[in-house]
Amino acid sequence: EISELGSSFNINDKDGNKIRCTTKLLGKHNIYNVLAAISVALCYGIDLELIKKSLSQMKGMTRRLEKIYEGDFTIIDNFCSIPSDYNIAFEAIQNFKYKNIIIINGVETSSGIQVINKSLETMANWISVLESEKLLLFLDKEDKKIEECIEAILSQQNIKYRKFYSLRNCIEEGLKLLNKDDILLILGGENVDEANKIISNFLTS
Repeated sequence: EISELGSSFNINDKDGNKIRCTTKLLGKHNIYNVLAAISVALCYGIDLELIKKSLSQMKGMTRRLEKIYEGDFTIIDNFCSIPSDYNIAFEAIQNFKYKNIIIINGVETSSGIQVINKSLETMANWISVLESEKLLLFLDKEDKKIEECIEAILSQQNIKYRKFYSLRNCIEEGLKLLNKDDILLILGGENVDEANKIISNFLTS
């Protein structure tokens, strides 16, 4: 069972004992990693109750479907540098309950047009599936050629977006768009590493 709260599943040992486990980690890929760890633990004879307790306390890696705020709305941050990273994030998000999803995507101009195009195409396909109507793009610098490619890909699928050259301004706009039960999803590479800090400053000011 996968949701915005985490994941729950049953595990059995070789003696037929069964226990229900819950982890706050998000996404199928994290479940697969957890199941691999559980298999090793069972091979070494570690008690099921200890495994259950450890899973409930487990924290995920920074910027790997990291839930950085949860209240009237939810903010999730995920490191994305290649198309498969975007697929992992969106596959997880589609299992969540939300009213609207606002996406902030950091575009690293240094990654090159080919990578940017593939990532944007992947994201554009998912946006239609998730029915997201708010896309905010943060570019670390102006680049006419890349911006023309972005426009071509997104306009082809009738996706409206806003463009920013300041991460702070981009995040500020994203926060303004949030309402109760919405999700703000932050995607991108190192150019959005400061997003968590910026959001914390906005929410506590």
